[in-house]
Amino acid sequence: MKIEIPLSKENILSRMRRCGYAPEGADEKTGELRWTRPFMGRRYPRFHVYSTVSPDGSKAVLNL
Repeated sequence: MKIEIPLSKENILSRMRRCGYAPEGADEKTGELRWTRPFMGRRYPRFHVYSTVSPDGSKAVLNL
């Protein structure tokens, strides 16, 4: 599922951290940023999100 979000006045890092996601690095092949969010305070299971930011930095596409 892909979701497009605006990034007005903040970057993807601050927006994702505010939602409870931590950065996991970038995919070498696609360049997508990887994010994880623990479920119930434990390392596993966890939710994964992949994101790309538009060239002008005004929006991001999140892939769940």
